[in-house]
Amino acid sequence: MLSRFPFGDRGFESHPQRSLRESEAVINGAWPLTIELTKVNPDNIEEVLSNLVKWFHDNNVGERTIKDRITYSKRFLSWAEELSVDEAKRFLSQFDNPNTHNNALQALRFLFRFMNLPELPFKQKDGRPLGLIIAPKAESVLALIDSIEDIGVKTYLALCSTTGLRSQRIFKLTWDEINFDEGFIMPKNGNVRTKNYRPNPIHPIIVNLLQRLPRSSDKVFNFNEKRIRKAINEAERKLGFRITPCQLRDFFYNTARKIMDRDLVEYLMGHRLGIKEHYLADEVKAEYEKFIKAFPLNELV
Repeated sequence: MLSRFPFGDRGFESHPQRSLRESEAVINGAWPLTIELTKVNPDNIEEVLSNLVKWFHDNNVGERTIKDRITYSKRFLSWAEELSVDEAKRFLSQFDNPNTHNNALQALRFLFRFMNLPELPFKQKDGRPLGLIIAPKAESVLALIDSIEDIGVKTYLALCSTTGLRSQRIFKLTWDEINFDEGFIMPKNGNVRTKNYRPNPIHPIIVNLLQRLPRSSDKVFNFNEKRIRKAINEAERKLGFRITPCQLRDFFYNTARKIMDRDLVEYLMGHRLGIKEHYLADEVKAEYEKFIKAFPLNELV
């Protein structure tokens, strides 16, 4: 059960004509959508957000999630004239991008729960691509990786282009998550809220690159993201095009979907597949051989 602060102590004016029964209806999520809920007091927004942060911490929400939720909550509170479902709907209508819309919706859901207001009846937008997504070509990816002299950044970008793991998760890999004997990345904490991090095969050429990296800490990539950006900027000046780590993951998705079992590709990417997830893991290694043949990386030997 999530803890709550008293309804009237959050820097907002309660509806002046609300009865006890009406207040209970708000708490139970049954308040009519057409009735004004509360007025926003601009002078107390920071105090409300501070209490919301404390509420998140009390309920063990991660710092990155808190930052994202607070950003959208602050934008809404500064924008809205009243705290109502209709006002939330108008606010969300500004976001055409499905991911942005869904992030804003999640933030408002938390905010409305915190304020003991009705649940928002809106659905998330489907951000999944209907088909293949726009991604770099194989020759461009090879040119990028080959042009990077920094062995650490080269290995990082090579992993981004050959696994379904998100680039930020790859950057946080530790040595005990690398199984050299089996040739797999075995992420710890595989399910984190909406993200699933599943075991992914390591391309045999990249196994060699990983073995050449120094092991000066538990982290595989013991450097900051600024070093990655610098290497990509230098490659852009040399090659005349720019490819980001996220686009390298898109490249893997496109290439793998053309030649591998589609459900298995979605499995490696961390997408939800229901009951299929339980038997797809057995087929990973054999299917991944098809990707190795399509993207041999011999140029990096």
